[in-house]
Amino acid sequence: MNPHFIVCMVCTTGLVLYCTAANAAENPMACVEEITMPRVTPGMVTSLPANIEVHVLIGSNGVAQKVDYSSGTPALRRELDFYFKDGTSYSKACNGRTIRFTVRYLVEGNKTQGPVSEVRFRPPDEFIIRSHPVIPAVDPFPEPRPK
Repeated sequence: MNPHFIVCMVCTTGLVLYCTAANAAENPMACVEEITMPRVTPGMVTSLPANIEVHVLIGSNGVAQKVDYSSGTPALRRELDFYFKDGTSYSKACNGRTIRFTVRYLVEGNKTQGPVSEVRFRPPDEFIIRSHPVIPAVDPFPEPRPK
């Protein structure tokens, strides 16, 4: 092989890796291969509205090594763990990097029987989940009253 070709390939590889690292710092989605979008579930409606910063330390094999939240109830954090820890595949090239997302849960509109949510993504790092207020549930199988 031509030495000039080898030098060009090494320089090109270095430039690609540098650009990937710089892009990941500005755009966390550059480190995401696949993500499960956050939504509203019945167990979290009492924790809303909420604004949360999510910090994900990417570990080896493209999995989240650690996820920290700026706020949120324990129930809300458990739900977010599913999305950012268990439901997302990260780029192996981003191993050791911490990326940040903002998750905003808004409650607006008419009341509904159960949580109805709409997810919007604002690049580079913001998820906005809009949910309607939920009508309090009545137990569909009440305990029989003693006679």
